[in-house]
Amino acid sequence: MNVWAGDIAAGKTLFMGKCASCHNINKKLAGPALAGLESRHKWADHNELLKWINNPAAYMATDPYTQGLKAEYGSMMLGFADIKLKDVDDIVAYINDAAAAS
Repeated sequence: MNVWAGDIAAGKTLFMGKCASCHNINKKLAGPALAGLESRHKWADHNELLKWINNPAAYMATDPYTQGLKAEYGSMMLGFADIKLKDVDDIVAYINDAAAAS
């Protein structure tokens, strides 16, 4: 059983409202493509991903991986302090579902 199981439909709504302006599932935009997200860095742990989403500047201050993302893409991700762990679970469920379907 996946401890991070989320609601795909809720995740799609959140993704479209908060993520899709900078991210796509399978191609780079202003930010990286998100297919395979959980296999990168510490993102299999949604608590770590939540810390990054809530406050990218604070997370990046001590994290070389996310510093590299800023260097590669030329900007830092916007923070979303209103996102909760359940939201991350839902967004990742949607990303995984959309990636599997493509």
